[in-house]
Amino acid sequence: MSLIPTDILTRLKAIVGPAGYIEDPADMEPYCVSWRDGWRGDTPLVLRPASTQEVSEIVALCAKAGIPIVPQGGNTGLTGAGQPHAGGSEIVLSTNRMKAIREVDALNDTMTVEAGVVLTTIQDKAAELDRLFPL
Repeated sequence: MSLIPTDILTRLKAIVGPAGYIEDPADMEPYCVSWRDGWRGDTPLVLRPASTQEVSEIVALCAKAGIPIVPQGGNTGLTGAGQPHAGGSEIVLSTNRMKAIREVDALNDTMTVEAGVVLTTIQDKAAELDRLFPL
């Protein structure tokens, strides 16, 4: 059972559209368990925004309603900070749909990427330009 009001959940789902949320418990499981299976939590909803505009709207609505957000990238952390607490009072915000490489500046050795771009993609793009992203 969710501690977050149904009307707020409905508004959050409307922000990201049908492809941008998960509410089936089985499908949410990977977002609620740490990479090493050391921490488990609960959430009534995993939001997967596709843009910074959607992230902004989610954050604004949750802030106004007093709903905590657990941001989650690749969910590979080892400290449990990327999992919601037990009880279902927090929303998980996954960046895994935000995968664009926005800009590559080979002259200045910089790359601007969205939060969901995985490291191997960044490394591959750098290698294409005869650069190294050493992580």
